[in-house]
Amino acid sequence: MTLVFLAATVISLVNPEIASQVKTYGREEEIRAETLQAEQDVPVVGKEDIRTGFLDVITGYQPGTAGSSLKRAVAAMHVLDFCRIHYLAGTDKEKFTENLLSAWNELPDTEKELFPELFASVSGQIEEDLQNSDALSGLFDDAGILEEMQELLQEENLRSSWAVLKECAGALK
Repeated sequence: MTLVFLAATVISLVNPEIASQVKTYGREEEIRAETLQAEQDVPVVGKEDIRTGFLDVITGYQPGTAGSSLKRAVAAMHVLDFCRIHYLAGTDKEKFTENLLSAWNELPDTEKELFPELFASVSGQIEEDLQNSDALSGLFDDAGILEEMQELLQEENLRSSWAVLKECAGALK
């Protein structure tokens, strides 16, 4: 019975609709409550963490300087790590966007003006990293981030967390 309950719990976390089809010996409500609790346990990232872990990373990247491709790779790694640490795939996007906009409003105008170009560059690097990481191992190694990127790119929810950040960053204007 414990094995059935465990299987039903796992299934409910992956697909709650299937959970209703699993024989759970009358524990459906308990399983639904655990699933709801797991979804609510992902804290929304605060504006200070957004500022230091995302916005400052992007605005701190300086294209057109010596080693800018290495700096862009490092910035991309930090943004992906921000996505991983805060599990953005499971966060409340509306509240996250509110905090993102709050942090954005505190940026100096000069940083706001540079942000779209800098974000596009780092975002392009991230997309390339996610699609073709093996070909970029030389770049990661030169930037001193090979091991970190190899570990990051193995993260199960990294791509979906990055997609959430990209979507929410679309509100920055």
